[in-house]
Amino acid sequence: MAAILVCVPLLWPAVPPLTDVPGHIGRYRVMLDGSTLPLSQWYHFHWRLIGNLGVDLIVAALAPGLGLEPAVKLVTIAIPAIGVVGALWLSREVHGRISPAAPFALPLFYNQAFHTGFLNFSLAMGLSLSALALWLRLGRLQRLRLRAAIFVPLSVMLWAIHIFGWAVLGLVAFAAGLAERGHPVRAALACLPLIAPVPLILFGGVGGGGATHDFFNIYEKLTWFMMIFRDRWMIWDVLSFAVLLALFCTVLHPRQMETAETLRNGALALFAAFMILPYWLFGSALADTRLAAYAMMFAALSLRPKPTMNRRMAGLYAIVGLAFFVARIAGNTVSLAALDDRFTQELAAVDHLPAGSRVASLVSVSCDPIWKSARLDHIGGLALARRRVFSDEQWRNVGAPLMTINYPAARPFEADPSQLMRCPDHRTLARVISSIPRDAFDYLWLIDLPFMPPPTITGMTSIWHHERSALYRIEGPLPPKRPPLR
Repeated sequence: MAAILVCVPLLWPAVPPLTDVPGHIGRYRVMLDGSTLPLSQWYHFHWRLIGNLGVDLIVAALAPGLGLEPAVKLVTIAIPAIGVVGALWLSREVHGRISPAAPFALPLFYNQAFHTGFLNFSLAMGLSLSALALWLRLGRLQRLRLRAAIFVPLSVMLWAIHIFGWAVLGLVAFAAGLAERGHPVRAALACLPLIAPVPLILFGGVGGGGATHDFFNIYEKLTWFMMIFRDRWMIWDVLSFAVLLALFCTVLHPRQMETAETLRNGALALFAAFMILPYWLFGSALADTRLAAYAMMFAALSLRPKPTMNRRMAGLYAIVGLAFFVARIAGNTVSLAALDDRFTQELAAVDHLPAGSRVASLVSVSCDPIWKSARLDHIGGLALARRRVFSDEQWRNVGAPLMTINYPAARPFEADPSQLMRCPDHRTLARVISSIPRDAFDYLWLIDLPFMPPPTITGMTSIWHHERSALYRIEGPLPPKRPPLR
């Protein structure tokens, strides 16, 4: 039932309103079209064995039968459900039954990384919970040879879905082994079946090569830690974080909760990784912050009633946990439905784009500390997918990317983050528009400005507008500047 309930927030939206998902859908369209025009003149997709393939492979299998956007929606809905199944299995394996504290962990699958649209990462993390439960079960049954035979290919599969899922499995399996064996060398030797992906990483099967920086920014890390539930309403999301902190305080009471060392060590290991990792890792943002929710999740899953707790109190914990879970899911449902309305309003512009055209999108990004996000950074990816246009919001990945962008005439508006305008005012907007290479684009799409878009732009014709967004057809180059009068 919990696995079904966690799917509810994503049932209504036509497209999952998660920040990066529209951009991913655009990339999947390039993947499915292959060398077909018009997209092949700007984009090239090459399959490579890297540790970031999860949803790409699933969509490649499902989209020909279901359609691209339904396939992505189905996979996205399945991701939190897979995580919930893994979390409950893990709780049952460690405690012998599902702990009354387990429901408190389940809302954490709608975390900052998932709302950002890190689909491969979120899928791998959900699967890693089930993998850990299986690892512990086979260890408890002393089926060590069978475990090794299963986890050599399983670790490679998890790495291929996303490298973080494999790394987290190895880290928490080692932490669990340390609790069981009490010696780091013996715990490390027990984890040898999990090192199978290492040769792939060492000999070319890995992305990377981008910037790695922003280490040990403690203030930022603690701020991100408090934002693990961040969705729409700051008071509600911070209060939810406080509920978890209050739950953890119950271990101090002589008759309330205690922790299972196996999962407690896993939570501490993930928190240590969160503190050590930088914000930027090989060109990927939020490398550290995406682990915060899972450290809290392991901490909640580690809790169980002390032997001195009576059944009535244990039942009360379960009821409060379920109420917390349902309340968080209800909030996520309302939030994603509102975001779906916002997406629908913006995507009305796509109907005005001819197939195969070239679109420069400019998305306003507020510099104010606003808790909720419009999540429109990559909405141009849906224009790419639906109308097969060139869109400037796709990522220029480094290392071993699956998709490359080849449209030098559009520079510097060739790829992300050229579509983002931070703190724009009228002067900034005019300056950015004047720098767009007009011979490389057919349309300009202004999205979610903090003010009404200009009714006219020199050399452009307005063809659609809605509140603070507008679409213009580019008619020609800017007129030459007149020399100053003498």
